[in-house]
Amino acid sequence: MTQPKRLNKKIILVGGGTGGHIVPVFEVYRALQSRNDIDQIVVGSGSAIEKNFFGGVPGYRVIKTGKLHRHLTKKNIREMALLLVGFAQAFVLLLTQRPKLIFSKGGYAALPLVFWANVFRIPYFIHESDTEMGLSNRFAAHKAKKIFVTFPPKFYRSLPANERVVFSGPIIRSALSKNINVKHDYFGFDTDRPTIFITGGSQGALAINKCVAKSLPTLLLKFNIIHQTGEYSFRWASDYRSSLPELVRKNYFLTDFLHIEGGHDRMVEAMRVADLIVSRAGANTISEIASLGKAMILIPWKHASADHQTKNAQILAEAGAAAIINDDDLSPKLLITTIEEIFSGDQAKLRLMARNAKMVFAEDGLATIVESIIAELGQKGMK
Repeated sequence: MTQPKRLNKKIILVGGGTGGHIVPVFEVYRALQSRNDIDQIVVGSGSAIEKNFFGGVPGYRVIKTGKLHRHLTKKNIREMALLLVGFAQAFVLLLTQRPKLIFSKGGYAALPLVFWANVFRIPYFIHESDTEMGLSNRFAAHKAKKIFVTFPPKFYRSLPANERVVFSGPIIRSALSKNINVKHDYFGFDTDRPTIFITGGSQGALAINKCVAKSLPTLLLKFNIIHQTGEYSFRWASDYRSSLPELVRKNYFLTDFLHIEGGHDRMVEAMRVADLIVSRAGANTISEIASLGKAMILIPWKHASADHQTKNAQILAEAGAAAIINDDDLSPKLLITTIEEIFSGDQAKLRLMARNAKMVFAEDGLATIVESIIAELGQKGMK
C-alpha cells in the first residue's frame, strides 16, 4: 500500500545583524517551537548578539553576506565579494532544504534568500517595522505573499494598497506581555527616586553616551539611571563611573548590554522599572516601549536609511507619547532640560505621555503572523 506523501512543513526564518531583526525572529521561532510537526531553520548573519539568541539552536545557519553600497571603494569591493558568497550559500541552502515557506524580517542575510526564493517559487512573508522599508524588504515586497507592517499602512509610501499588506502591529517579545512586578533589586536603586533608562540600541550610540556622561553629575542628583552603552563605549564609561563620588555612583547602573540571565530578561526589566526611556527610534524599540506604556525621549539616528527613525519618532510625538531631540541638537543642556520638563510639577506630563504611548500601536503582531504561517503550512491551528 502506498504511503501518503508527508506534507512539507519546513520553514526558514531569516533576519539578523541587530536586535531589531533578531528579537522578532526569535519570538516567531519560540511560538512555532511548541509544534513538533514544523521544522524550523533560522538563518542570520552571525553577529554576536544573534548568537546570544540562536547559538545553541540546531537549525541555526549563518550566511556570510556583504552590504550593498552606491560607491566603489576597496571596502565595498570586499563587501560585494561577500555578497556573492552569500548568494551562493543561499542557493545551496534552498536547493537542499526546499522549505514550504520563508519568513523574513529583513537585513542583509535575507536578500540572497528572497532572491532565490523567487527563482525556486518558494512563497515568503515579510514583516516591516519601520515606516521606510529597508533594502531587503523593499526588494522582497514586490512578490511577497504577505507583507506584515508595524504602523498603519498609510504611513508606508512604497507599499501596494492591496490585501497582501496586513496591519499586524509590532512583534513584541513575550516577556513584555507578562504581567509581572519587577523590583529594583537587580539594579541596586533606592526606589524613592524616579528611574530613567538610556539606551542607544544593541550596537550602542557614541553621541548619546558622551552626552549622558556629561549630564550625569546633574541627573544623578534627582534620578536613578540605567545606562546601556553597547560594547564600544563600555570601557571608557566604566572608567568614568568609577570617578564619580560614591554618593551618586550608587544611583548609576552601567552595562554594555542587558542580557537574558537565569530566565530573567534584563532588558525587559530595565524597561519595566523605568519611568522614562531615552532611546534611538528604531521601530522595534519604540513599539516595545509603547507596549509598556512608558514615556520616551527619542533621539533618531540621522544616518538611518531614508531617515526612517525621524519618521518613526514623529508618529510617536504627534500622538503625544514622546519628545524628540534631533542628533544635531543633542547636548547635555538640552537633554537635562527635556528630562526635567517631563518630570516637572506633579508629573502630569509624564503620565499623559505614558497613557498616549499605550494607544499608538495595534495589538502584538506575533499571534497574527504565527497563525498566517501555520495556515500557509497547511495546518488547522495552533495546538
